[in-house]
This record gives sequence, structure tokens and C-alpha cells, in this order.
Amino acid sequence: MVRIKLLSHIIHSALIALTMMIVVSCENDLSKKPVLVTEVQLDKSEITLILIGDTGKLTATVLPENATNKKVAWTSDDENVVVVDSLGTVTAKGQGQCKVTVTTDDFGYTASCQVTVPEQPPVVIDVTGVTLEETEVMLNIGETRQLSAVVEPENATNKNVTWSTLDYKIATVDKNGVVKANAKGETLVCVTTVSGAIKECCKIVVSAPVTGVSFRLSAVEVIAGETQILTATVFPLDAIDRNVTWSSHNPDVAEVDNNGMVYAKAVGNALIEVTTVKGEKKATISVKVVPVPPQTGGFVKTYGTKFICDRKEIVFNGMGFYHSNGYGPPVSSFSAENYAKMASVGFNTIRLYVSAANFENSAESATPYREEMFSWLNNHIAWAKQNDLKIILAMIHSPLATSISDRALFTDINRQVRLAAVWKEIAGRYKDETTIAGFDLTNEPTVKVYNPDNAPYDCNGTPYLDHYVHYQKIIQSIVDAIREVDMNHIIITERLWLDGGHYSFAQHDQRDCWQNVDGKFNFPDIYDPAGNYAYTYHCYEPNTYTHQPVTSTNIYPSNSIGRYNEGPAGIPPWRYCKEYLDYAFTVPLEYIWNVKNVPAFIGETGIFTTNFDNNKGGAQWFEDVYDLLLDRYRISVNFHPYYIHEITTNFDPRFEAAFRKAFGTDN
Repeated sequence: MVRIKLLSHIIHSALIALTMMIVVSCENDLSKKPVLVTEVQLDKSEITLILIGDTGKLTATVLPENATNKKVAWTSDDENVVVVDSLGTVTAKGQGQCKVTVTTDDFGYTASCQVTVPEQPPVVIDVTGVTLEETEVMLNIGETRQLSAVVEPENATNKNVTWSTLDYKIATVDKNGVVKANAKGETLVCVTTVSGAIKECCKIVVSAPVTGVSFRLSAVEVIAGETQILTATVFPLDAIDRNVTWSSHNPDVAEVDNNGMVYAKAVGNALIEVTTVKGEKKATISVKVVPVPPQTGGFVKTYGTKFICDRKEIVFNGMGFYHSNGYGPPVSSFSAENYAKMASVGFNTIRLYVSAANFENSAESATPYREEMFSWLNNHIAWAKQNDLKIILAMIHSPLATSISDRALFTDINRQVRLAAVWKEIAGRYKDETTIAGFDLTNEPTVKVYNPDNAPYDCNGTPYLDHYVHYQKIIQSIVDAIREVDMNHIIITERLWLDGGHYSFAQHDQRDCWQNVDGKFNFPDIYDPAGNYAYTYHCYEPNTYTHQPVTSTNIYPSNSIGRYNEGPAGIPPWRYCKEYLDYAFTVPLEYIWNVKNVPAFIGETGIFTTNFDNNKGGAQWFEDVYDLLLDRYRISVNFHPYYIHEITTNFDPRFEAAFRKAFGTDN
């Protein structure tokens, strides 16, 4: 019975516990019922993002606070203005206004914020540099040029520039970069950026406009199949653009290239024209193409304006061997070694100086002539022959003369007779000697002009004609004497110098009327039955550079004055420059070549060794002179330094280097 009561009690307790569990369980189920969203709010109703790229934060509050589902989504109604991420961070993308909306996941409640991105301030991109398309401009007076500046970077905010000139008298520049040349000189035109003040400048070089172009000669001769470079001078010399073009009016006879090199193609005549690039100024020169010359049996002959030897032109590039005056063979240290040296340097000729007294017996009696002198001369001929050199025999002192330029020759008939006689003796002995190219009859013949008051003279007249006629007779007597015994050798005769004219002109200036009687430059008209003669003249230019004391400081090239009183088209004064050398060395050439139609021989030219010191330009003088004489004009020339360093066995190495460069033997 007790057991039954106990069991009943246990069952009753279990039922009660079960009931309680059911009640608690129901109560728990009721407590988990979801809390529904009723609203969503934003912490801002409007925001402004000042700059593109700026961000703002929106905070959304979902109500009620215990809402079961607080998930939200963010959207922008214009993502070109702003975008919004899942956390409510708003980023400005472009100017404008839009709404950013938050939406609840439950029931889609929304809240919006007006977002404004105002008009943006300009983006400033700094200038990093500026460049000019041209850094140097050459203009003639009156010309203009547009300068162009490039500002970097290309997208710089402010690309404005300003223009300025360092010297407005030389060149001005306007606000657009247009430069105008006003006067000769150099200046800088600069461009400056407004942003950053970065500057770049252009060098402006202003010169006078081209006024003309000319040739020194009216005509030149070229042997068929050969070439010759023409030289045209553009004026003024300080014009910047002196470029020219070339053309031939008869290319079947002679062609010309862009450098003025003429190619002689067929016998005939051709007109060569040069035209300046600036101003299209023109000049012409006649080119006569002559046949290939004949055989000469080893002798040097004249052939129109050329020296020839066995069907070829020969241009003398000679060296002077000077010897003292006195009866009997000159005391000389020249030997076979010196001839070999000259040949190795590139010389093809020796101008061998002799004096009448060397051959004559005595002052009282010219004859019998000294055999030992002819033996001395034979040695020199043999040395020259061994080295394929030609000799020009030059009479440096006339009979009874104590110095060169013997004024007494013109007043003493005895001297004149003896001079012709000694030349006849020399010519007779060597008439068949091909090593001797020619006879230079007398060196620097000079007559004294009576002018005690140094009075001016009328250049429109014919001053001193009697002296010129007298000299012509003296020379003709020598020519006649030589041709009695020798028809083979060239006779070379020099122009007459007049000493004592009016010194308002430069002495010995070949251009002045008293050194150019009747427009013949004082060269004697001679009759040569062999038709085998040439004219010679001496030229030391610039005079104050080559005929100067060793203490002089003149420099070549430079702005030193070469000549004041002459120059084509009103160009003077001439300065030390190659164009002046072109002028000075060719003063009588038009007469010699195109009036007399004979060769020219510059028997003397030279400078001091001291012109190589202290950057005085000796090497440049050499280069310019020999380029003009040998390469361009093909004028025969002999080197003879004036007064000091007469050519001796001690050949200055600076001379040697300059000659080797001129002759192309420096390799």
C-alpha cells in the first residue's frame, strides 16, 4: 500500500513538472517573436562635398532600436556626382547635386540626404619649362622672324609668355614673338613664362643685307678635261647669309657644281652664273675651255694664261734660294740636301737668285764671264734635276748694282747694255736645258720719280709715262738679246715700280694710278718672237702684316685695316680676311690674263716666322693664300720671306708644317 502511494506521488510530481515545462516552453516561444522595422533615419539631411574626391559619412538609424532586421542598402541617384558604399561613405565624383538614399531591408523604409558637389575651382598645373624652336637667328637689317616658344607641360594651366630684347637698337620683338632686325650687331631676345618666370633666350645676329656679288675676273681659261674652282665674293663682307648657287649657260662645254667647281668638258666657251641666296644678286664669268696642250720636249712653255710642260698644266709653287751680291760665285750653303728637302715638302720650283756680278769679270769689264760661276750654276741645275724640280733663274742685282731695285739702271746705258749681254750669255749656254723653266729678267725694277714736294697728281692724266716707255725699251733689248740665242725658255718680266709719287696713296699699291700707267699696271709691252713670255709681280698682303717689324702685334684674320682707299661697290675699308687676300693678290690679273693673255707669276710673297707666335694667325694666312693662289686661281707663286729669315738651310719647322698642309704632303 505504501508502495502504491509512493508511486502515485512520483507520477503526480512528474506530471506537474511536465506541465511546468510546457508552460515555460510556450512562454519562450512567445518571447522570440520578431520586432518589425518601422522607420529609418539619417543623421544628415544634406551635405556638401567641396572638391571632387572628397568623402562624407552618413549614418543610418533603423527604428525601433530593437528591430529584428537592421540591414540597409545605400544608393546614389547620380553616380556621376557621388557614389556611396555599403557603409554609407559618400565620395564626390563630379560637380552637381544628387540624393543618397538608405533603404531598410524590411519593408523598404527609406531616408535620403541631399548631396551637393559645387562648381570646382580650376586645377592648376604648374609650368615646368619653356623652349624656343631656334636658339640662334641670323637676319639682315629690316628683316623679321617669328619666334615660337613651347611651354611645358602641354596641359599647363597658364601657358602665357612675355617677350623682351636685350638691345632694342639691334632688334625689337613684339608681344607675339615677331623679331625685327634694326641694326648690325648681336643681341638676345628672350621669352619668359608668366607662370614660374622661366626664361629662354635666342641669339639674334643682324647684318647688312646682301648688296651684290662679283668675280675678280671677267674670264678664265681651263684645259679640256681639267677642273677649276671659281671664287665669287658676296658683298658686304659682314653679310651673314652669303650663300650662293651656281649654273652654267652652256653645260655641254663646262659644267659647274654647287661649290663653284668647273668641269671643262669640250673646247668652247661657257658663261657661268652665280646667284646669291639672299637678294638674288647675280654675276657671270666666262669660261674658255682650251684644247689639251701640245708636247714641249720637256721645256716649260706658256699656253695662253697657263704654264705647260708636255701636254699638262704646271702651276709653280716655288721657294726662293737667295744669294749674296759680288764678283765670283756666291758664297752659298745650299746643297743637294736642300733641293731634296724642298721636293719632299711639295715644292716643284726653285727661284734661284743670281746677280750680274756673279757672272761678270769685274766692275770695269764684264767679260770674260766667270766659268766658275757657270760651274756653280751647273751644280744647282743638277741638284734640281735629281729631285724633279724646275729652276726659275732670277736676276736679283743688275750690273754694278749694290742693292736690289737699282735706280741707276734707268740712267746708266752701260748697265742696261751689260744686263742684256749677261742674259744673252746665260741663255746661249742653257738654251737646251729643260730643268730651267724661265728667266726672270730683273728683280723689282724701280725708277726714282722727281717729286721733291710730294705734290699730288692728277690720276685722270697719264703721270710718268716717259719712265714706263723707257723701261719698256730696256726690257725689249733684253728680250731681243735672249731670243738671238734661245727660243726655248720662258721670259718673265716684272712690272715697273715708281718711287717718289704722292704719298697720300699707299706706296707700291698696284691699284694707284702712278703704279698703273695707262691701265697696264706698268707691265711693259714687249715683242717676243717665240711667243713665250709671262708677267710677274710681287705681293705681300696685308702689307702691315707681312712687311712689319718683328715687334708688331698684328693678327690675321682680324679687324685691322688692310686698305682704306679701294674696294668694289663702295666696300672699303678692307679688313684682314680671306676676301681681302682674294682682292689684293689679284689686282693686275685681269690685265695679265684677259688683256695680254699670258701667264702670271707672283715672284715673291711671304710672312715672318714670328707671325706663327702668340696666335698671330700665320698658319691661317698660309692656308688662305695658298688655297686662293694654287687651288682656286691656279696662279704660280714663289715664297720669299721679307727682310728676315731669307730662305736658308735652316727651314723653320712652322713654315714646313704650313707648306706641307698647303701642298697636301702632311700625311
